[in-house]
Amino acid sequence: GRVSGILIFGIFPPEEVVTRETTGGKGPRNTITTETYSYFGDFAFLLCTESTEIEEIRFNSKLVYKNGSIDPIISAGGGSIRVYNGSDSQGVDSLLSATLGERALAYRGRTYIVCENIPLEEFGNAFPQCSAIVRNGNPKLSKVIQDICLQSADLSVNDIDVSELTSIDVRGFQTDSEGSIAEKLQALQKCYFFDLIDTGTKLKFQPQFRPVASAFLPLSELSAHEENSERPRPWRESRADLTQLPSQVEVKFLDFERSLEPNTILSVAFPTSDHTRVETINFSGGLSANEAKTIANRTLWKIWTETRTQEFNLSPKFANLEAGDVIELEIDGQNQQLQIYSIAYGANHLLQVKT
Repeated sequence: GRVSGILIFGIFPPEEVVTRETTGGKGPRNTITTETYSYFGDFAFLLCTESTEIEEIRFNSKLVYKNGSIDPIISAGGGSIRVYNGSDSQGVDSLLSATLGERALAYRGRTYIVCENIPLEEFGNAFPQCSAIVRNGNPKLSKVIQDICLQSADLSVNDIDVSELTSIDVRGFQTDSEGSIAEKLQALQKCYFFDLIDTGTKLKFQPQFRPVASAFLPLSELSAHEENSERPRPWRESRADLTQLPSQVEVKFLDFERSLEPNTILSVAFPTSDHTRVETINFSGGLSANEAKTIANRTLWKIWTETRTQEFNLSPKFANLEAGDVIELEIDGQNQQLQIYSIAYGANHLLQVKT
């Protein structure tokens, strides 16, 4: 993300005077002396905790560092920007050591930059404001979710199962310290499509889209009922009011390809929709435009495919099924897949399933 630098060291800019003499034109030869003043600064900014990469640094709004390359105007004048990524073994910078002696710190575990002999004319001959885009590795969704859950004093690592989300990268995710754990998880869920299942012993996080059906059920299994009671219909189906569904989805996000500037991407329009209604996802995290487009399209498809919901009962022999599982049924001569979003034991020990 983008962070603001904190000035932790600065030497008042020394003054450099350049004197030029020019000769006048016609008549007696007159010599005109002009003096120009330039200022160069030595300073250091603290950026954040340990990082793996600094992508860019700006002084005020001017880009002075990009992926290891320094502004040519700075480097041509002998200026330098040294980056320290906060390792446990980083040493004290030479400028800080020469100036502060034994008081100089290595700032281990902290990312900071030391800027030496920087021309300050473009910055009003004063220390500039500093901002930077920093990266802390490529965190996995499993790690982000675990960190959020462990903000609760009631949860430990052993209470959380994120093993199915270890292959999903998160470019960046910014949370409000005042927000609840549930709000943070729901914000992630909208873009990374995972479910939270309470198994009774753990909070299990798993992808919403399961590639393989967990079981094939013949139609006769959907009519489980108590002995001596009337056999019910195989399932009960409900359909949503299509006019209440969005015709498009927009995703508002921080564009990873545009220095984390805010951006908005729209999905395609749903082809059978005869009305206009846009649903918005506000994501305070980093995405590329293509990723945001995929999320918008996938969300729209997901909303419309969930317009049909089914309810039915199963016998206890299917107790190994869980919410999130996909089951396959033969309906009207065709195999169809349904995803379970709720499963519970009823008072009669039958499984009450919603798909």
